[in-house]
Amino acid sequence: MCTSVETENMSVWINVAHTIIHSHCPSSFQSHFGLSPQLCQLLWTKMSATHLPPNLSVIHLLWVLYFLKTTPSSVFVLTAHLQIDKNTFFKWLPTVLDTISQALPKVSKFFVLNQEITFDERWVNWDALSPSHVVDVTFIPITQPYLCSWEYWNSEYHKFGFKYQITCSLGGPKICSVHGPFKGSAADVSIYRQTIVPMLKVGEKGLGDSGYRHESNDHVIAAGSLDGIMVSKAYRVRQNIERLIERMKNWGCLTVTWKYSWRLHKRCIEVIAQLANFILEFQPLDSQ
Repeated sequence: MCTSVETENMSVWINVAHTIIHSHCPSSFQSHFGLSPQLCQLLWTKMSATHLPPNLSVIHLLWVLYFLKTTPSSVFVLTAHLQIDKNTFFKWLPTVLDTISQALPKVSKFFVLNQEITFDERWVNWDALSPSHVVDVTFIPITQPYLCSWEYWNSEYHKFGFKYQITCSLGGPKICSVHGPFKGSAADVSIYRQTIVPMLKVGEKGLGDSGYRHESNDHVIAAGSLDGIMVSKAYRVRQNIERLIERMKNWGCLTVTWKYSWRLHKRCIEVIAQLANFILEFQPLDSQ
């Protein structure tokens, strides 16, 4: 049961959101912003603890969450929904993304804000070497590039696009690293060899889908190749991980054809991965 303070906070978020989505329905709120009003309040509290930039307010956070969740097809559509001009939105977008990123635990291996993120999260509540993590690659469509467009063409989806590799821990589960973007024509196995293999211990393997069958028994165990007592345990955890990855893919930045800056896309994906882990704290996969 919500306390009077929690109810009041929820009303504040719904009322502010009404200026964007013209609805007071809590379910409509989450479908447009990716988080419930309660989680928005918790996120805002974490952001406030990092010393908010001057003049940053809840409406700016909702603008950015709306962009990450729905990813409108053009700047014109975006600014029309938000009822602001383009310069105002793109002024606040990097500021809000950076503030969210500082407030939440990092998940990427890249250097983010001068901090290197490692792959060590895979050992939390898990000590098996084979498998030690789950790997999944997702494809995001983009508009046709002007240069070397053939390198971004994916023959499976028949679209131009990026690929991102997501690795998840088996002991949580949670997202522990995100690598990308890679060109749409890149093979999943090649991405894995380039990014994860150099960090593996002797005898360590990941768990992937059937796309990794050619790498199976080397660095990746393809789905269906497990045997012994590890089968049921890893299979059960993998089901939860697939639900976690689906949660992440519910954000528009991972499904809608991307028409904005490529560098911005990488930043958005990293923040969405952080938000996915944040949501896990309060909405466990087992509660679905």
